[in-house]
Amino acid sequence: MQHYAIFLQAFNFDIKYHRFQEHGNADGFSRLPIQEKSVGNYDTIDVFQIENLEVLPVTAKSIREDTNKDRVLIKIRQALEKGKSLVPLGYHDSEFSLQNDIIFKKDRVVIPESLRHKVLKELHAGHFGTVRMKQLSRNFCWWPKMDKEIEEVTKNCKACMLVNKNPTSKHKHHWEAASRPFERVHVDFAGPFMGHMFLFW
Repeated sequence: MQHYAIFLQAFNFDIKYHRFQEHGNADGFSRLPIQEKSVGNYDTIDVFQIENLEVLPVTAKSIREDTNKDRVLIKIRQALEKGKSLVPLGYHDSEFSLQNDIIFKKDRVVIPESLRHKVLKELHAGHFGTVRMKQLSRNFCWWPKMDKEIEEVTKNCKACMLVNKNPTSKHKHHWEAASRPFERVHVDFAGPFMGHMFLFW
């Protein structure tokens, strides 16, 4: 739910109530009586966003402060504030937004370079392996070459290697061409076939 709440913050929309007679789908919530009195209409979007950021190993405050010190993110933030195109910086204009002085890439928080090691450490805490770390990170945060950094962390961790099902593939090497007949001979067994083993070369 938190993931979708942050995603929906990028849109302006109106919610309208339709009586159940006006639509055909069954909706139990529209038929159930409200037991409690309304406590008022509060705008909780900003509060929710900050609370969600506090779950990360870094706080919203530290992200704001370090974003202002990050030379790449300063340029992105300035372009967003002035309504300039991000294409000269190598990004699409629709990718990024600025909310409460924190840069978002769609619904993911952009992490400044100085805080990335803390986020990687938190993502790596469970030793779930490369795939799971990438899945977790893609729900909450983003920075350039994030996947490559995650791969480096898990590649050097023995616990993560045990979780990884596929062993690291070795570089495939082809035999060099022989310069004369019988310079190199390959031998292999075949069988059993019809009760016999065969030697091929």
